[in-house]
Amino acid sequence: MGPEGTPWEGGAFELALAFTDEYPERPPRVSFRTEVFHPNVFADGQICLDILRTKWSAAFDVSGLLLAIQSILTDPGLHGSPEGAANPEAERLYVNQRLAYERKVMDLVQRQLEAEASLSTEEA
Repeated sequence: MGPEGTPWEGGAFELALAFTDEYPERPPRVSFRTEVFHPNVFADGQICLDILRTKWSAAFDVSGLLLAIQSILTDPGLHGSPEGAANPEAERLYVNQRLAYERKVMDLVQRQLEAEASLSTEEA
C-alpha cells in the first residue's frame, strides 16, 4: 500500500517475490508487478535497494523487507550513486522538480484506482 500522506497514498502495488534454496542466506528476488514511477525502480519492476543487493542479512524477514520497500517510496535515498538511478527520468524530476515528480506519481495512482474501479464495475 502507498504510504499515507504521500503521493503514493491510495495506491496498491503488487510485488513478486521469488525465494531460492539459498534463502534466508540470500535475499529473494523482488520486483513490482504494477507500474511504478520511482528513481529506485527499473522499467521491468526490479528494485534497486541495498538490502536486496549488498546489505542483505539472514536476520531480515519478509515483513521487514516489505517495510523497507514501502519506505523507499517516500524516501528514495538518492546519494549520487555512481551507477546512476534505476529510473533516470524519475531521479531527475525527484531532485530538480519535486512537484512535477509528485504529480506524475499521483497520476499513476489515480490511473490505477480508475482501472480497479472499472474492473469492479465490469464484474458487477
